[in-house]
Amino acid sequence: MNRLLIVATAVVMAAASQADLVLDNMTNATFTGTGSTPRAMLGQAFSLGNVAAGPVSLVGMDFSFNHFATANTTYAAVQFQISFWNNAANTTSGTAAAFTNRVSTVTLNLAANTTLNASTRYTFQDLVAPGTVPNVTFAAPVTMASASNLGVQILILADSGNGLVANDLLTPALVHSHTGGAWAVGNNTAGTSPNFGYYRNASQASPANANTSLLGSDFRTLGLPTQGVAMRLYTESVPEPGTMTVLGLGVAGLLARRRKNKKS
Repeated sequence: MNRLLIVATAVVMAAASQADLVLDNMTNATFTGTGSTPRAMLGQAFSLGNVAAGPVSLVGMDFSFNHFATANTTYAAVQFQISFWNNAANTTSGTAAAFTNRVSTVTLNLAANTTLNASTRYTFQDLVAPGTVPNVTFAAPVTMASASNLGVQILILADSGNGLVANDLLTPALVHSHTGGAWAVGNNTAGTSPNFGYYRNASQASPANANTSLLGSDFRTLGLPTQGVAMRLYTESVPEPGTMTVLGLGVAGLLARRRKNKKS
């Protein structure tokens, strides 16, 4: 009987630990890169899909970056700083901050002395079940206050012999769609239709970290629709109410049977 109870509990835990896709602008999109410097940090204003109003706990992501060097290069260290913000002003000009109310900054590192191939795009994502299980998981969930008008910035730092500094040869990848189709999940919120865009550190010096917001004047477009910083975001799902009810009734029934057996 105890074994049955453990199995039932395991089903609940498995259902609660599945990852749900709440933002996806990579599916069916064309990848590109920004060809002018500085470009070490890119940002995106967005709203999530497939989720209630909030709060929303993000547990992982997929993202891509371009290595623009014309030769294979070995870096002593490569670090990705990804900052999440509760508010995107959706501004496209001026010196006001593009994002406010920073929630958290996630730091990810490549292995020491990693060699990156020349002119290559790298994508962090699960290859066994793409779009289902994030390959890059966060040590702790990043909880956003809502699902609308959020911000994210991705800064790439690399050590080529001078310590970790912004490196424009390593820049987050961009995506766009020539057909103008909407993002697979979620949507872009900065700009006007159809040229919603992205931000890059164009009007300010390369930042030391991702905790300083990009500016309205950092807003850019590719002159194409449905563009943005290439990424997917995942949240942890919970069982549907009906599933929880069925599992709860099953466990309750097992407990009742156990009590009856003890009395007899």
